[in-house]
Amino acid sequence: MKQKTRFGGLQTPQGFVFELTGGDVSLDLTNTVDIRPTDAARDLIPGVDDLVYWAGQVALLAPDQQQRLREEAAREPAQAKKARREVIELRECLFQLFSSLADGREPPAEVLARWNRFVRRAMDRYEMVSGGSGLEWRLCSDQDGFDALLWPIVHSAMQLLTGPRSTKIRRCAGERCDWLFLDTSKRGNRRWCDMTVCGNRAKAKRHYERRKSAAK
Repeated sequence: MKQKTRFGGLQTPQGFVFELTGGDVSLDLTNTVDIRPTDAARDLIPGVDDLVYWAGQVALLAPDQQQRLREEAAREPAQAKKARREVIELRECLFQLFSSLADGREPPAEVLARWNRFVRRAMDRYEMVSGGSGLEWRLCSDQDGFDALLWPIVHSAMQLLTGPRSTKIRRCAGERCDWLFLDTSKRGNRRWCDMTVCGNRAKAKRHYERRKSAAK
């Protein structure tokens, strides 16, 4: 079950509790960089253990899977670091892809090329099985380890990009924020990833500018 928090997330002794306001796991992955547009941008999954902790919070990994991956990372640290780098590569590819769509631009050709390499690899790791209402996609049973984390993110992004929700992808209007989210508001006019953070910051700035202007 997903843990929920606000205010951009919370550092705890156990690890960072992420704010999951993207509306899709692939968008939540892109939001694991804080204050991205600034020189002080901060990676919220700087290590393998942070990645596993995030995957548990977004319900990609059950507790027993998280423990197995931590044990695997301890046995094969080089392979675990390589797997994290691949997730980061996917994150940055998706950020550029989703940002282009949110801004009404065509994604750059090199971004699409990188994304399609992920797509081709992901398709080799899924199979179609009988479900309750027909056929459905399922991750192949032989996919284990860090593969069990990477490919469901790719698959979720594939479904998002090719479905009706793709037109609802938005970029936060905050000056110091580039978080992405699905705008499911009734009026379709959501501007902030989180009103308690970016919304209130913009509100405070407008209030300051009004007072400054009135004092002249």
